Amino acid sequence: MKKKDYSTYTFTAAEKLLFGAEGIAGAAFIAFLFYDRAAAVLPFLCLIPFWLRFRKDRRIAEQRKQLRDGLPDLLSALLFAFRAGRSAETAFSEAGKTVRDSLGRAHPLCEEWNMLEKRMRLGESPENLLSDLAGRSGIEELEDLAAVFTAARGTGGNLASLMETAAGRLTDAIETQREIETAVAAKKAENRFMSAMPCAIILYMRVCSPGYLDALYGSLPGVLIMTLCLAAYAGAVLLGERITRIRI
Repeated sequence: MKKKDYSTYTFTAAEKLLFGAEGIAGAAFIAFLFYDRAAAVLPFLCLIPFWLRFRKDRRIAEQRKQLRDGLPDLLSALLFAFRAGRSAETAFSEAGKTVRDSLGRAHPLCEEWNMLEKRMRLGESPENLLSDLAGRSGIEELEDLAAVFTAARGTGGNLASLMETAAGRLTDAIETQREIETAVAAKKAENRFMSAMPCAIILYMRVCSPGYLDALYGSLPGVLIMTLCLAAYAGAVLLGERITRIRI
């Protein structure tokens, strides 16, 4: 099984078609709304790579979040096994069975744990495998947990006690992140609604009052004004997205 790098994402053929179509449709909509010229779509087609990059970043964030949300179940299973006096190898194996039952075999964490167990049976150490997963995940709390586990194994410390402390911190961080996401969910929806309003107003005026905005189309001053408005609007949308993207 190939190792997965959670800092990257490869689009499927269907996603390439879908997101490419979204970019073209967005460029055509902007050209129609702000310039009322078919030729105006050409410059905005250059922004499609940025749109694809935005979509890719969203996919990367989603796959990391999915992996991160499964960690509390994994930690609970590991702690239960360590408290029962299991060795690291046995604890990892038992934890894998537990997370497959609670999260489902299709969950990314279960797929990772399946690969981890196979590599462990081939003789790789649990601490190296956990460190490898933490490094590929890009999840800071998991990297801290792997560091604590590696140190405990190297010094012969009390695995159950040390892992319980580290797992408690990780679980608290995940729960705090969830609470923050819940708290700002309404603000995110409000921000997206408000971001759509300027376009909706212009579209409404163009449909319900034909000719009202003709002074802004077809003349150099009008094009400059609409370009400035578009730049300000784009800046406001990006700022709103940045403000509501909270990370602890």
